[in-house]
Amino acid sequence: MTAQGNLRLFWEWSMKDGSGANEPTPIVHNGTIFLAKTGNLVQPIDARTGDLIWENRTRPAVWLSPSRHDIHGDHRCRRRSSTTS
Repeated sequence: MTAQGNLRLFWEWSMKDGSGANEPTPIVHNGTIFLAKTGNLVQPIDARTGDLIWENRTRPAVWLSPSRHDIHGDHRCRRRSSTTS
């Protein structure tokens, strides 16, 4: 018998939240699967049991407007010219 013959589904987690496609890449650490879902929702799930550990809805990221130097493409460091006498 091959290993594939021993596989079976232990649990499943619904990713449907009504806001369209949701196919996050999970992060797995120490037996916990971390899902970042649409709507800034983070859900860690116990990998063995499929139980939700906690849930947190974060605020959207705030993007600061670029500085004046960035707008004009002047953000690189300029090397001072050296003059020799």
